[in-house]
Amino acid sequence: MAARLGIPDNARQFNPQELAILVNGLSKWPCEDTCRRAGIALAGETTTRLAVPDSARQFNPQALANLVNGLSKWPWEDACRRAGIALAGEVTARLDIPDSARQFNPQELANLVNGLGKWPREDACRRAGIALAGETTTRLAVPDSARQFNPQALANLVNGLGKWP
Repeated sequence: MAARLGIPDNARQFNPQELAILVNGLSKWPCEDTCRRAGIALAGETTTRLAVPDSARQFNPQALANLVNGLSKWPWEDACRRAGIALAGEVTARLDIPDSARQFNPQELANLVNGLGKWPREDACRRAGIALAGETTTRLAVPDSARQFNPQALANLVNGLGKWP
């Protein structure tokens, strides 16, 4: 797969959801060189797509969260860092739109907080982390909304938010 994805045009065959599923799946074996190289190729494709105006809309909340979660398994790789920064910008933009933040479910919020926390010194990731913390606080302050957070999602959010310097 890594060799196949190493050809720039081949990664284009995957839709945003498929890219996210591939990255998240490959990240289960972060030490395997083949998986890492494929993840890097998919990170490059993600960054390229997010740079095209209006193409970010093709990435649903689950795809954004899964991409961040998967790419964060290789935080030292420049392509993954660049993709993380691009994804952070998209997450922040969505959180800035009234009511659109509700599209992220608690697990996605937790995955985003934990994943973007791998690049805490990147301004875009820091801004997204702050926005995610604000969204979490806002939801937990509303009694009916707070019920959507199960204990696992809350634990993952606390764990992720606790890692930000």
